[in-house]
Amino acid sequence: MGLLMISGMAQAQEKGKLTTEERTEILTEWMQEELELTQDQLPQVKEIIQEFSKGMEEVVKTTGFRAKWAKFRSKGKERDEALEKVLTPEQYDTFTDIKGDMRKVMKERGEQKKKS
Repeated sequence: MGLLMISGMAQAQEKGKLTTEERTEILTEWMQEELELTQDQLPQVKEIIQEFSKGMEEVVKTTGFRAKWAKFRSKGKERDEALEKVLTPEQYDTFTDIKGDMRKVMKERGEQKKKS
């Protein structure tokens, strides 16, 4: 379920349909459901996701593939480091597992587009 929601969000984001606030809400809800966040974790995670979403706006505006990719990786690393401080080790492991699955899905999509 989580991958389907994130996959759909990624498609909408590619088309420029989601605002920072919408991305923040979707990702926060997803993380709350998938990671079973506590009431203490929820506002902290939401703030981290909001900062990441704002940072992604900057990434989108970046020109040049390498520069864009470098900023994307940097923002992702910042997000992951912040989440690791808030989540339990089990929650963080689940998050990284799902993130890895998502990478596989996106890679497969990219390969399918190349074949089309």
